[in-house]
Amino acid sequence: MKRAALALSLLALGADSAADAKLRRLLSVIDREMREVTRLNKQTRGRDPNLLLRAAELHLEKARLVQEEENERFLNLSPAKRRSVKKSRFFSRSRSHFRAAQKTCQQILSRHKSFKGKGDVYYVMAYNEKEFNRPKKAERYFNLAIRHSPRGSMSRRKSQIALAEVHYNKGRHKKAVRLYESALSKKDRWWTRDAFNLAWSYFKVGQKTKAIGLMKEVERRSGRGNYIDMRNAVKRDLAHFYTHSGMLDQAVSHYRAQGGDVGGNLLKVASKADASGKPTVARSVLEKALAHAGKDKRKRARIQMRLLVLYEKYGDTDRHLALSKELVKLDGQGVLDKDQREQLVYQVKKMAATLQKQVASKRYRHDKALQRKKGMASMAYFGLTARLEKSKSASYLFHSGETLYALGEYDQAVEKYMQALDLANKNKERKLRGLVLNSLLAALGQKGVSQATKDKYLVRTYLYHIKHLPKSKKNEKIAERLFNHYMEKKDVASAEKTLRGYAKRYPKNRSKQEAMVGKIMDHYRKSGDRQNFSVWVAKLRKGEYAVSKKFLARLRQLYLNMEFKKVEMAQAKGDKKTAMEGYLAIFKSESSSKDAKKNAAYNLAVLFRDIGHTEMTYKWTVGSLGLMGPADVKKYSPTFLSLANSLFDAQELSRAAKVHETILDRLCGAGGKGRDQAFANASTILLAENDLAGAKRVVDKGERCRVSKAALEKGRLALLKGLADARKWGAFEALAAKAGAHAGNQPFLIEYLEGYRRALVRNGRIDVAEGVKKRMYDYYQKAKRAKRPIPLESLDVIAGFELEKLERDAAGLAAIKPQFPEKRFNAELKRKLDRLGALRARSAAVMAIGSGTAIVKAYRIQSESFARVIQEVRSFKAPPDKPKEYAEGFKKSMEGLAGTLVPQMNAVNAEAKTQIAKNRILSEESSWFLGRPGRLPFTVRHLPLRVGIVMDKGGRL
Repeated sequence: MKRAALALSLLALGADSAADAKLRRLLSVIDREMREVTRLNKQTRGRDPNLLLRAAELHLEKARLVQEEENERFLNLSPAKRRSVKKSRFFSRSRSHFRAAQKTCQQILSRHKSFKGKGDVYYVMAYNEKEFNRPKKAERYFNLAIRHSPRGSMSRRKSQIALAEVHYNKGRHKKAVRLYESALSKKDRWWTRDAFNLAWSYFKVGQKTKAIGLMKEVERRSGRGNYIDMRNAVKRDLAHFYTHSGMLDQAVSHYRAQGGDVGGNLLKVASKADASGKPTVARSVLEKALAHAGKDKRKRARIQMRLLVLYEKYGDTDRHLALSKELVKLDGQGVLDKDQREQLVYQVKKMAATLQKQVASKRYRHDKALQRKKGMASMAYFGLTARLEKSKSASYLFHSGETLYALGEYDQAVEKYMQALDLANKNKERKLRGLVLNSLLAALGQKGVSQATKDKYLVRTYLYHIKHLPKSKKNEKIAERLFNHYMEKKDVASAEKTLRGYAKRYPKNRSKQEAMVGKIMDHYRKSGDRQNFSVWVAKLRKGEYAVSKKFLARLRQLYLNMEFKKVEMAQAKGDKKTAMEGYLAIFKSESSSKDAKKNAAYNLAVLFRDIGHTEMTYKWTVGSLGLMGPADVKKYSPTFLSLANSLFDAQELSRAAKVHETILDRLCGAGGKGRDQAFANASTILLAENDLAGAKRVVDKGERCRVSKAALEKGRLALLKGLADARKWGAFEALAAKAGAHAGNQPFLIEYLEGYRRALVRNGRIDVAEGVKKRMYDYYQKAKRAKRPIPLESLDVIAGFELEKLERDAAGLAAIKPQFPEKRFNAELKRKLDRLGALRARSAAVMAIGSGTAIVKAYRIQSESFARVIQEVRSFKAPPDKPKEYAEGFKKSMEGLAGTLVPQMNAVNAEAKTQIAKNRILSEESSWFLGRPGRLPFTVRHLPLRVGIVMDKGGRL
């Protein structure tokens, strides 16, 4: 389709009703040309694709012109009639031509696949789909038009521009840039419009300098020559480019060049930027607008109010506060209108509250400088709110005090509270007065408040509260604090007086009376005033104060503790005899509580341990364990373990095991490291004493008491070893199954299971023994895959199984006896040599297991097999019926074969010696290679493991 035809069509679409005659003339021209093209197509029988293409273009042009006429008639209908019209029928003429154009194009593509004008065909189809409002298909055909059009052709350029416009409208600006750059031509009158879109695309992909330069060129060319005039659009959007590129001075110059209100225009730009989610740009533009607002206070106020919202939204507290102060000043001058004032009040109050909340939160607790800065800003905002709402000054003074409280500035907070309290009293603000009093009480109760402030305000505040709020429920708490204040000042007489008043007002509050009495009694206890202590005990027995029997018992305990203190002092001085007598007296005393008795028993156990009396150490250790609960045993478990170890060191093994087991029983539900240690020590000692039943009992307890997995599995393995050594296979079988469920145990179980398997074999239970053997192999394979360490003993077991297979292979090799005739002899000899090679491969697999004994044994089997084969080969003779030459040749060949095997055998022997020396392998088989034991390449040391075991003081290996 030619560009002139498109321009003609667009002019027709843009014409008003006066151009109807011109529209009809155009339709007449198209109809004449269509008839001519149809005639020519008939003559060529549709074989000329160029004629078909022209027919499609004419159909498309006529469809668009007819559609415009139909649109005009449709819009002239009344609204009611338009709603009732079926559009498919109303626009049937134009649709028929659209379909004809599309059908013709499809015909060209199907009949003329090598047609060079495919680009024009796809171009028509794309515009056709566009008219049918099928954008995806239109985009596809535009892409095909570009692909099939020659470079530099009009159809390619038109398709690129059309597709670029599609990408531009859908926000695919990178794709639009590439197409526009490739297709734009300054010779085209539409260049200004398309370049305008390209400038926006540059801007969207971040090439802002290019966008601004191109937009300026569009402005220069607009209205010149035949170019479309885009100046109004450029003037509208160029300032947007400047501002969003950070070129605010250029934006100002642009607005000045246009004339008008620079500040007002910038304010509009900022509003758009903020609405489009670009607050940083909006903020910069508003600050520039403020600089060009001049002395117009109301205009400045409008800009400042917008800035205030942005500063608040994005947390610029410093600028927000400075701007708030200026706006409050303008408000005092009557500049702000009602809405602006309400917005200012909202902003200032919100910032004050937000900052106060931040100061009180945990977020800034570790950054004191920042917390203080925010607190000072919050107080400044409260000061501004007090100026804006003078009737609420007392409230804002109170909030300032709250901020100081959050900052930990309690002395200053109390001063603010007092100012707020005076003003609240003056204004008769009762609710606020209650809040201030609550905060005063809280501030004065803080550790950071100075003693001077407490001395000045504390008693005054308490008495004020009781006087002016007599019905307050808090007076009870205040009286308690007043009592505590007197006690801190060591004014016990005033404290006792306060207690008497409290008891009269609140006779039913037993717990608080008990607490106050307890503090007075504690004062006398610490000062050693036993006389006043006994006087108060007498008062309590008479019922002067409401205290419980439990509290009286605690007082007796306090007295007992004083006695304990004497005993402990004797113990600290090294007077063990006096200390023992004191603890024994406390234990036997009828007035001693259970806690006192267990404490005494515990200390007696320690003292007897220190003097080396094992029998009494055991007695008092078990006794104190019986008196203590799990929590106490957990707390003192290191000492109890030490007591048990001292019995172990003294060779009191059964008693040591008993104490460890008792610790385990007491810690069963409490947990802790002591539980695992007690479990390990008890089971170890019982196994050392060969008490397998006792060891099993402890392991079962360990499982119930949930000792650590590592300790439990270690105990199980140790018990399994003991059962295997004692050949207690019944108990062993059940425990082995449970231990095998833990993957970490499996490598160790292989050794123990071998003894069990042998016992099964001796008893004729071959099937069960094979199952055990299979399990052992399974454990070995799992350990290898998981790369867990496997004990050497377990490796020896697995290697032993493999050696049995190797020995069977060796026996099979020896059983092969080559015999003539010659063909049979050669076959048997080859089979024998093949079996020898297989034997070496299996031997290598056995060695890979890692058992030293198996390595040497495998080498010996190899060496013996080589020697046997070499001997057999050398002894082979030809049958007597063979000629002499044959016999001599046969003997020579056998010698040659033996000669090839001898070096291999020597290599096996040399390698065996090297491995024995390198890995220091002690094996009965080693002497087979090395000769006498004295010829071993390393020193052999004999360690008598059964003589004794070196253990530390705690009984650990």
